[in-house]
Order: sequence, then structure tokens, then C-alpha cells
Amino acid sequence: NMASRPAGLWRVSWQVRVSRAATTSSSVQVVITWTQGVVVCQESSTAVVGNTTASRDGDVVVLRADASTPISYTVNYACVGATSMQYELDIHAEQIGAAA
Repeated sequence: NMASRPAGLWRVSWQVRVSRAATTSSSVQVVITWTQGVVVCQESSTAVVGNTTASRDGDVVVLRADASTPISYTVNYACVGATSMQYELDIHAEQIGAAA
């Protein structure tokens, strides 16, 4: 999570992959949150529900964030069975433009 950063245009990229399947089923989803024009906005990935180590999702979102407000992420996760699902998450944010 990026709490202190300048206002402007940002590109946030992520990919999430199941690294260990659950015994029965699983779901993992990434949610990006930021503030734009004092309105809290969110972008959610597609929930990954394949429950195999080849199950993955990734995306890129371009957003305009207010100064001194965080760009943050959460991971929504659920699994069923004795063996829990584990996941790998890669996330990157880069400023691509100054505040307008």
C-alpha cells in the first residue's frame, strides 16, 4: 500500500496465481482502492476460482489519484478443505503523469 505519494496519473499492474490448490475449492480476488476527486474508487479483478496451480488472473488499471491519499490493495480469499489454498501476488505501481 502506498500511503504517501504525489497526485497524478498512475498505472497499477498485478497478477495473482494459485500456488497451492485447496482440497476442495478456492477463490482469490485482488481489489485496488484509491481516491479521485475526493471520491473513493475501486477496481476488482476477476475472482480466480480454478483451484489449480495454473489458475491465475492479471490486469492493469490506469487511475488518477488525489495527493496524499493512499493507493491500496486488498486480497479477498476463501477456500474449502483440509489443505488451504495459497497464492502468489505481484503488484506494481508507477506514476505516468503529473496532476492536471
